[in-house]
Amino acid sequence: MHRNRNVISYLSLKVVTIGIIALFLTSCVFHDVYPSTWANPISVEKNMDISGTYMASGEWTGGNYPQSLPGLLFPNQPIHGTHIQIAQSNDTLEISVWEAERLVHIKLYSKENKEFDCTPKGIEIPYKAGVGGQGFELGMDWGTLYLTKSTDGALIVNKRTTATGVVLVIPVVGSSSTWYRFKQK
Repeated sequence: MHRNRNVISYLSLKVVTIGIIALFLTSCVFHDVYPSTWANPISVEKNMDISGTYMASGEWTGGNYPQSLPGLLFPNQPIHGTHIQIAQSNDTLEISVWEAERLVHIKLYSKENKEFDCTPKGIEIPYKAGVGGQGFELGMDWGTLYLTKSTDGALIVNKRTTATGVVLVIPVVGSSSTWYRFKQK
């Protein structure tokens, strides 16, 4: 009886060890560098003001096709527009999405409710994109958006994402950091 308990403990330890090794072998990390061809980000202060009107379509470090600012700010909602207006005070951040002259969507973020914060990296907005998958994969991702301005007045967004999931039966963990730029309107 005592020998069976040792065998089970030994086998359990092997299974846990193999699981941990598999987790580390299936990790992915992609962290883009801020593009040298873009105007430099303004050095971030504790209370940086990012108020302004920005184009809804911009460029990013992940490819040559345009990216949507509403898609970054509202990842679980199908919101589209031509430009974004940001109004910031000490305690609130109001983001309005416009299609030409028509207001499409408005969201008020509260610092008191921890929906945003002012950090040395920029205005920090946490997000949860949610759970999803197709075929043989299932996963979820979450992260943080850091919003700041560049010296040419563009809105700079650094999206930092962590994801976890399963492909077939293999656990996968990853993180990424991508840069986006949206010009002033």
